[in-house]
Parts: sequence; structure tokens; C-alpha cells
Amino acid sequence: MTVTTIYSVSEFCERIVRSMPRFFFHFHDETGVVLDHEGEQFTSLNAARMKALATASQIIIDDLKKTGCVRTAYFQIADEQGRVLATVPLSKTHKQDPQNSPAT
Repeated sequence: MTVTTIYSVSEFCERIVRSMPRFFFHFHDETGVVLDHEGEQFTSLNAARMKALATASQIIIDDLKKTGCVRTAYFQIADEQGRVLATVPLSKTHKQDPQNSPAT
């Protein structure tokens, strides 16, 4: 005999969110490190990396508007055990890849 558990939509969503991994975005620049003590839940490391890229892009835009240049900085994405899983540098997020440059 098979027993099937039926969940409401809200219970189902809550169970999914609880099972998603939490990632922490530590920001490093020339002034030091800002540690992320709360983190955010994402379905995967790739989803967390996309968030870091979006945030890095916004920082670049803000830096260019304010100072005309982009600071040397990067995000380290860490898991709940503190292991660094990925690094997202600001400097590479705004440079154009020469192989993908339009023909001149």
C-alpha cells in the first residue's frame, strides 16, 4: 500500500524554499571586506552567480556615474560552511571579449 501525502500550495512552496541552499555574497574592494552574514537562498550556484553578476553590473553603473571609473572589487560566493564556491570580479563583468567584438 502506497501512502501519498498531500500538501497545500503554500506548504509545498515552503518545503521547497527550506530545501534550497543558502549562498553568501562577500564583497571585497580596496577598502576591505563586507561579509554577508544573512545570505540568500537560490536553487543552484549558477542562480547565485547570476545574482552576483547583476549586482556587480549595478555597482559598475553606479561607479561610472559617480567617479567615471570602476573600482577593483569582487564578490566571493560562499556556502553555509563558509567554503568559497565562486568569485565574480567587477573588472571582468564590463570588459568586452575581443573574440566577440564587432568587426572593424
